[in-house]
Amino acid sequence: MCLNRVKRTSFLLLFLFTGLFHSKSAEVDSILVWKVDSLNHISEKNEFENHQLAKQTAIEALNLSKAANYQYGMAYSMSSLGKVYLNQSSFDTAHYLFEQCLRLDSISNDAQGFLVDYGNMALLHKYQGDYEKAVSYDLKALEIAEEKGYDLYAAYIYNNIGNSYKYLEDPVKAIESYQSAMDIWLVQSEEQQNLGMVFMNISILYSENPELIPEDEPNIVLRSLDRADEYFSNSNDQYNLHDSKIHRAGILIRENRAQEALILARESEVFFTENENTYKLCDAKNFVAHALSALGKHAKAIKKIDESIQIMETHEIGGEVKLNAFFAKSDFLRRNGQFQASNTVLTEAYSFKDSLMDTDLKSRINEIQAQYDLSQERANVLELEKLNQQKEFESKQLQNWIIILILSSLFIVLIIVVFSRYKLHKSKLQLSEYQKNLLEEKQQISSLNLRLLASQMNPHFTKNALYAIQSLIKKNEVKKSDEYLSTFARLQRNILENASNNTISLGDELQLIEDYVKVEQLRQDQSFDLKLKIDDDLDSEYDRIPSMILQPIIENAIIHGLFHKRDQGLLSIHLRKITHANQEGLYCEIQDNGVGRDFTLKLKNGNRSQGIEIVKKRLEILSDSSGLKCQLSVEDLYDSADNSSGTLVKITLPFL
Repeated sequence: MCLNRVKRTSFLLLFLFTGLFHSKSAEVDSILVWKVDSLNHISEKNEFENHQLAKQTAIEALNLSKAANYQYGMAYSMSSLGKVYLNQSSFDTAHYLFEQCLRLDSISNDAQGFLVDYGNMALLHKYQGDYEKAVSYDLKALEIAEEKGYDLYAAYIYNNIGNSYKYLEDPVKAIESYQSAMDIWLVQSEEQQNLGMVFMNISILYSENPELIPEDEPNIVLRSLDRADEYFSNSNDQYNLHDSKIHRAGILIRENRAQEALILARESEVFFTENENTYKLCDAKNFVAHALSALGKHAKAIKKIDESIQIMETHEIGGEVKLNAFFAKSDFLRRNGQFQASNTVLTEAYSFKDSLMDTDLKSRINEIQAQYDLSQERANVLELEKLNQQKEFESKQLQNWIIILILSSLFIVLIIVVFSRYKLHKSKLQLSEYQKNLLEEKQQISSLNLRLLASQMNPHFTKNALYAIQSLIKKNEVKKSDEYLSTFARLQRNILENASNNTISLGDELQLIEDYVKVEQLRQDQSFDLKLKIDDDLDSEYDRIPSMILQPIIENAIIHGLFHKRDQGLLSIHLRKITHANQEGLYCEIQDNGVGRDFTLKLKNGNRSQGIEIVKKRLEILSDSSGLKCQLSVEDLYDSADNSSGTLVKITLPFL
């Protein structure tokens, strides 16, 4: 919710600033300037809803500017393109583009350009959660604005700084910054909307920090929100008026007035649905869900939060709003007694948080595992308590029957007691053994999945792939770099998603393999080709196989086989369906014409691939659980002169 306010205020400032580029274009053909500006306006208009169109128009404007050596057009276009990547959470690419804008500003000593691009950098760091850096860039922009007398822009920057200080948990500085913005806007008669924004920010800040509420103004939270609504109404700003209703709903929920909050949140949900604003619609749905949960309607709250998450995924909306939705869903599921589902969503939330904050992956895996283990332990304790209560109840019933039977016949009672105790003891032993085996199998699969995830996210591969894409950008191969960047992003996302799933469709697995091979071909300068053969009897949509099995083998063939080959390499993959004992499965042959295992073992001093060892252990578990003999064999290939000519890997997997 709060991040959305940062976005809207910051982007309003940036949109106003982009017009500053145009005044410096007198020496460039006016038609070219008009084309570049029009394309960039289209990009800015679609930067939230249609990423592909926004990206294409910004790239076209950039190419036109480069051809005419129109520096201001280049800066404007890279700024537009950077914001598109920013909205897609491609922070490294956005950072690179904004740095290029600052470089052009330095060449031309353009104060107005610095004003825009410092704002871009501040917004980038806000998206990444680094609010201290965001403040440092906003302060640079503020210095320029005050030096040049741009009071109106200074007010926007003060408001953004206030937002950053709020996230840095420095409410005193946040209020001071908001007050500075308010002092400027109060003398601007046309700034009704912005005054509404700053009053809304102050209201939320006091509601989150009640210890700062002045003693002589105990109602400042709702009074400030009332002032905000007044300014929004005066400016006929229905958008922010309904945004204010969302914030008011949050305050009412904290005051245990959930029914009133539900009415306001639903009004905003209807408004943003009718006006097709997906970002704020998600915000409204989140607060409807919170209000429903506060009223004890946890199932309805889960359904509503799922609607919000589905919209975010459809429209590629990320950031803190989506992260908060994941945490809220986990909380609603736990309140509804769905502990396992809650743990699964909590794991997704921490994985998504890692992608936002760019923290160390291995550290986050350990954190997720610790959270999962703790949740599992709590769930097991609850389950054992329930089982003990059931056993106690059964024991009491048994005692009643024993008393009745004792009155009839002592001999019959003794037989029943002995027989009952024997059966009960045997059942406990069987139940204990089954639970022990099940727990060991789950822990083994979980451990293998986590180790496999860590092995997939090879930092060396990631760094080299990004360097290769950066090289394309420097060569001005924009379309090609964009294609590979999208492929690389999709590959990383799919690897993270598949690591948390036990199965994957054959089609998704093939997509992941093709993306991985494509990135490796780029990284190795197209030094090998891919030959993929899939038999017609396979159904890529409905056939499902264990996840994270084939990719490590293919990676092994490329890194240890084809990478060291001097001439052009070839990677061949053949997939076909097999049937054994009425159990269907997938048979796969992966062959490379690389340097062979002997050469690779010499390079690695005899160390064997950890990825292959993990795959073999997973296959052992799958053989026991599926009934199909899952196996992996590696065959060294030789030519007629008995020289190594590559490696052939054969693997059998079950359909799940």
